[in-house]
Amino acid sequence: MFGGTYIVAAPDATWLSRQQAHFQAGDVQGALDALPTRGGSIALTEGHFARPFMVCKDSVAIRGQGEATVLRPNDAANLDRFIAVENVWGLTLENMAIDGNGSRQAAGLGYGIEHVRIGSHLRAARWRLAHMYIYNTWGSALQLDEVDGLTLEDVRVDLSAMQGPMPSIRAAGCYNLRVQGCMITANPTGVPLIVGGSIMVNILDNHLDAVGQTGIDVGGCIDVLVKGNIGRNMENGIWLEDTLGAIICNNNLRAGSGSAIRVLWTRVPPPDAYALINGNHISGFNRGATISGGRGSFRDNVLYGCGPSRAALLLGAAQGVYADGWAVGHNEFYDSPQRAIEIQSCRDIRINHNRFSGTGQGSSGIDEWDAEGRGIPLDNVIEHNRFSRIGGQPWLVGPATVVRDNIT
Repeated sequence: MFGGTYIVAAPDATWLSRQQAHFQAGDVQGALDALPTRGGSIALTEGHFARPFMVCKDSVAIRGQGEATVLRPNDAANLDRFIAVENVWGLTLENMAIDGNGSRQAAGLGYGIEHVRIGSHLRAARWRLAHMYIYNTWGSALQLDEVDGLTLEDVRVDLSAMQGPMPSIRAAGCYNLRVQGCMITANPTGVPLIVGGSIMVNILDNHLDAVGQTGIDVGGCIDVLVKGNIGRNMENGIWLEDTLGAIICNNNLRAGSGSAIRVLWTRVPPPDAYALINGNHISGFNRGATISGGRGSFRDNVLYGCGPSRAALLLGAAQGVYADGWAVGHNEFYDSPQRAIEIQSCRDIRINHNRFSGTGQGSSGIDEWDAEGRGIPLDNVIEHNRFSRIGGQPWLVGPATVVRDNIT
């Protein structure tokens, strides 16, 4: 070993790289098997590595030479995954590219990297994947369920060869998950990022573009921060389902056929089912935000040109769960093709200090009605808002709602 590191040379590496290597012909598995039980480091040279491998020892780091190191299966290899990882503690994969060669595969799951969830530990922990480019995989780029302390940093994923509606990245059942600075593009039928049943989730500063479904799908999680992401050309932007303690802030979401932000509860939420949706810029979505259930604050957001089918912000119900108790304040609604806010059968909503500028012909600024036939007074409050260029009435509400001190 050189400096505590095994060097593995690709078959097409330079003469000098092959001379310095401990293992030839892309034999990464041979280097892994030769590591001591306590782990160690492996350096991959430049070139094409075609042989898949499995990591089954703790404290292993595998580093390439950036995009000059390409892991690509041969034609018709039909692999289930290129890199398999058992329940190891301490894993670093960085500075490499994975080309799934998906257009020349005919079978197999075709994952780039998969946690296979076997081994001596009950759980995997402390994984870091960084500075990687994963593209053309037949299946998902990353399938990393049940990993504690998982960090994905500067991982670029382009899955134009994806077969069927599969996620680009899936991380479910994790504790302390961070996805930061990643770029996920060109998944025409699947969801770029699915996070389910996880605790302490940070999704920060990612870029999602040209994807077929929801950009970020979070379900059944606890304590979630989705911040500083840029998304465009997708169906839904951020989908939050049955999740406790969520903050969605400072995201820029543009051009989508669904909702830029969707908060959904499919069951009666507990008292601490609170969400903060603050400081987002949303434009060109069919709905800027759709909220069904839970409690929370929708504040300091800018919605431009949202809501051609119904409303820029819809507060409603799903499966008998209502968005009661939400505070909507200090937002700016510009050029909504129809109404700016629609309240469907929800109560205890406070709408204050918002600016409404421009709705469609005959459309009100705020529309409230008992769409679900709930049959109770909708005792909401609309106060201290400013309305201009409204195509219909500034507000259309029931008798139980308090309207005061607005400027029209």
